[in-house]
Amino acid sequence: MKTDNFITVDSVCYENGKKSVVAQNLIKEKPLLIEAGEFRRNVIRTPGDDINFAAGVCFMQKIIESPNRIISANFHSNAQSDKVIIKLSEAWDKKEYKPLNLKADFKIGIDKAKECVIKLRNSQTLHNKTGSAHAAMFFDDKLNPIAFAEDVGRHNAFDKATGGVFMENNLNKTSIATLSCRINYEMITKAIRAGIPIIIGYGKPTSKAVSLSLSCNISVAWMGKKGGFFIFTGKNRFLFENL
Repeated sequence: MKTDNFITVDSVCYENGKKSVVAQNLIKEKPLLIEAGEFRRNVIRTPGDDINFAAGVCFMQKIIESPNRIISANFHSNAQSDKVIIKLSEAWDKKEYKPLNLKADFKIGIDKAKECVIKLRNSQTLHNKTGSAHAAMFFDDKLNPIAFAEDVGRHNAFDKATGGVFMENNLNKTSIATLSCRINYEMITKAIRAGIPIIIGYGKPTSKAVSLSLSCNISVAWMGKKGGFFIFTGKNRFLFENL
């Protein structure tokens, strides 16, 4: 679903002793109501990829374990707010759901890991326009991008990307998540839920994120602005043959 996810407004700029009027792009925020069975959740998000976002939220909240349970998912909009209504089947074959694992044997070279972060950065068109969007990009084990999302909220961006692969039944193909934000405790819980073994950000992890990732076999790394690559947990998944 295409959408205009930013607006342009005039600002008064004071710089070097001079005053001028400068046009600025501002990222949009708008309420969204998600309904799935008895589940209701009101969120503020950047419009776009709303069905994937709603599916990602429902998956993270353990409302939906498989896209096969979804009968329909529809987006409704008016001037005040937006809504996604997901209709769920009450009778579905739970055997179709296979629990996700963290791919303990998956490994990646340091240079390839850096390339994944660079691909995320180069894809952030909304952030380049507004300077205020977070992003998440997921990769499969061949390092092909399989999901990308931008949003005013870092949690929203992760959930939108998760919903994208979830709806395509590709969650089990996700091997790496790259994030534009710091890696905090909640991001690790999302990675555990989605079965993603490697998280790389260009924001540092927090102390609780490191503690949780150690206990759950998640590999966490940070790529600094000067190109340094810092591994905090799960270094066994990274290859150092050229070092």
